[in-house]
Amino acid sequence: DAVLIRTEYYFPSTSPANNKVVGDFVSWVTFGEPGLLNNYSSMAVLKDNELIAGILFQEYYAGSGVIELSAASTSKTWMTKKVVRDMFSMPFDCLGSHLVIVKTAEDNMPVRNISKRCGLTEHYIPDLRGPGRGEYTYTMSKELWNSLPYSKGAK
Repeated sequence: DAVLIRTEYYFPSTSPANNKVVGDFVSWVTFGEPGLLNNYSSMAVLKDNELIAGILFQEYYAGSGVIELSAASTSKTWMTKKVVRDMFSMPFDCLGSHLVIVKTAEDNMPVRNISKRCGLTEHYIPDLRGPGRGEYTYTMSKELWNSLPYSKGAK
């Protein structure tokens, strides 16, 4: 049997309940408690119709073209090429952003590894997620995104 991994976008104005489910999932995985995040749109990553990862699009400033992405997962199988393409297609191809900021926990090696492989600029902030739990932030420009094989087919 083939495992089906698919993505779905949710917005507070058109699908508030599903958007909240993804936000609560990311909050729970990241902070151990749902409901700590607000003001976001989301992308669900579903494996056989089960939510295994969530990406939040937050802090979008249309004037500067900068948006922040936060991701959390309960499965190592979530980060496929299609998921990466869908995750960055929203800010770059739909919103016209020129810079994306990605945040992840220091122990989230899949996100950290792909960020490094893609050439994102890395910054480490100790204790940002609590005592002894640091966070990495990465930046990706639109030019870098357009140069990556992941971006092909996103438009």
